[in-house]
Amino acid sequence: MTLPTIESLRPVPRYRDDDRSRLPKEAQNEQTKLTANYLNAVGANLIAVGFFTPVFAGFYQGRLPPLDITLYALATCATISLVAHGMALWLLRRIKP
Repeated sequence: MTLPTIESLRPVPRYRDDDRSRLPKEAQNEQTKLTANYLNAVGANLIAVGFFTPVFAGFYQGRLPPLDITLYALATCATISLVAHGMALWLLRRIKP
């Protein structure tokens, strides 16, 4: 048995994150779906945090936080959530048939 020589070894192809065009179409689609799924989960969790945190804080403390702070937190989380969902939808349009 002989060991392979340096000349017989081929380099393993490396893919950079910004060089998606060299990946197979299925791999590109999976990367796109995973990224969109992550953004969608971030958006859903932001809505949950913006809504449930003030409600549960008021429940456990015996009094609700001031309404202006609650509405500001909810509006901020809802806005960021809608942006994350929009980015996820935009990414899903990149899926190739």
